[in-house]
Amino acid sequence: MLIGGNAGFRGSITSSNQFYNFSLQPNMGFFVIKKLAIGSSIGFYGQGERNFQGGKYSSIGIGISPFARYYFLKSENKFNLFANVGLGFYQNWTLNLDINSTRFDVTPNSSVGLVYFLRPQIALEARINAGYSYSNFGWTTFGVQVNSSIGFQIHLNKIREDAK
Repeated sequence: MLIGGNAGFRGSITSSNQFYNFSLQPNMGFFVIKKLAIGSSIGFYGQGERNFQGGKYSSIGIGISPFARYYFLKSENKFNLFANVGLGFYQNWTLNLDINSTRFDVTPNSSVGLVYFLRPQIALEARINAGYSYSNFGWTTFGVQVNSSIGFQIHLNKIREDAK
């Protein structure tokens, strides 16, 4: 069993605006075979933008994302590499000065990362995420996103293996 999650934050200030977004995704998965886990994460996110001409935009969202994760190296290693693929379903609420709206996003996503085991069961991870989103927001939009995040995982199968 795999229990944990990841979090990400990004912010920027340019000559014309300020932008931020954050995400929090707790997850749980089960190893169906050695090195391969399937599961789901629940995602929470928020983002906002303010331009220096007075315009504001913000949105919040919640969703679920089933995933499959594969670890490439031996489970005894202190470091490991993984690849993760998933499909997210998110409900989003947009709030700004002119319009309040709701939209539904479908986001196929993938990530690759590096895991460091602090103890045989407890790991920190860093990953690069890439996703493609489809939104129905009164019109259809498509977008590609690339970002990074850090996470924490507990590998309960290793606790059971260590007890043997």
